[in-house]
Amino acid sequence: MAEVQKMKKSAFFMGCVAIVIGCSAIAAPNPSQLPLQIVQELYKPYLDDPHAEKSDSPNALSLIEPHASTSLKTDIEKEQNCQKQEAGICGLDFDIIVNAQDWNISNFKLKEVFLKPDDSRLTKPAIDATFINGGKNLVRYVFVQENGTWKISDIETTRFNKGGKIESYSVLTSLLNKQSDSPK
Repeated sequence: MAEVQKMKKSAFFMGCVAIVIGCSAIAAPNPSQLPLQIVQELYKPYLDDPHAEKSDSPNALSLIEPHASTSLKTDIEKEQNCQKQEAGICGLDFDIIVNAQDWNISNFKLKEVFLKPDDSRLTKPAIDATFINGGKNLVRYVFVQENGTWKISDIETTRFNKGGKIESYSVLTSLLNKQSDSPK
């Protein structure tokens, strides 16, 4: 009889432990999205409509904003406010995600990179998105961690001509700050 009670107590104890572990797993916050997952999420609406045939186009800044660092988010909010005031274009006159105003994406690839030692942002990981959209494009998303969460700190875009030379290069934070520097 004593043996049966020990087994019941043991089973009860194990059940309690299982419940506690199960509840703590449910209550635990989801781990931070990795940079690669964030960039995949940004491109999803474009890849779901690779030839821009749908009538409702994604808003790049609205897609980026939830994943933006504190400083980049401030710049995005300034740009959005300026666009409302000016009823149009301010510092950014193209969709930064596809490096153009329109898109017809092919050969899309993502690659995790770490910036070169001579770069002042040495410790920051980045994701390179390469694709064809009116030419070869490279869009680099530079990441930082804020409160344990990966955030985009800047986006660099490069368009190459047919000979492989750089045709245009821009940095999102510079474009966004351009509108705040211009006199009104």
